[in-house]
Amino acid sequence: GKVKVADFGIARAVSAQTMTSSAMGSVHYISPEQARGGFSDERSDIYSLGVTMYEMVTGRVPFEGDNTVAIALAHLEDVVVPPSVYNPEIPVSLRIILRCMEKKPERRYRSAQDVITDLRAALIRPSEAGSSSVDVEERALNGETVQISSEQLSQIKQFRRPERMEQEHRENYDR
Repeated sequence: GKVKVADFGIARAVSAQTMTSSAMGSVHYISPEQARGGFSDERSDIYSLGVTMYEMVTGRVPFEGDNTVAIALAHLEDVVVPPSVYNPEIPVSLRIILRCMEKKPERRYRSAQDVITDLRAALIRPSEAGSSSVDVEERALNGETVQISSEQLSQIKQFRRPERMEQEHRENYDR
């Protein structure tokens, strides 16, 4: 029930630092490419916006875990539970949220203006929109902004769940 202001400019403002030693921001809102230590751009911010909208309509963040590494890995590998599972009154048009939260940046909206266009369309035609264009660990689990250590970032980059490795192997073999 509280209004919070967030600055998603972190992705661009500290991208050099983010890539070399640590990631800044709450692990609940980190994009997969940031968790992986890859390149981040406006689409990384769009992912974080999607997480914020998800939380606004469901009252919960999309991924939970026992520690920051587990949450970051969920952003990399787990499928997002559709918001309508938690709140059946959410209009179908809010598939906009899921598009913002696509794992691959190229599948997300290209710009914030594209998100705004679909959000406006959702207000007018809800059925059609969405098709266009303390302890550090404890603070992170509560959604506070913390820095991910280089050791944690290394764990995220190197860790692969066995079933995910098998899937990647099958996908590479099919190519």
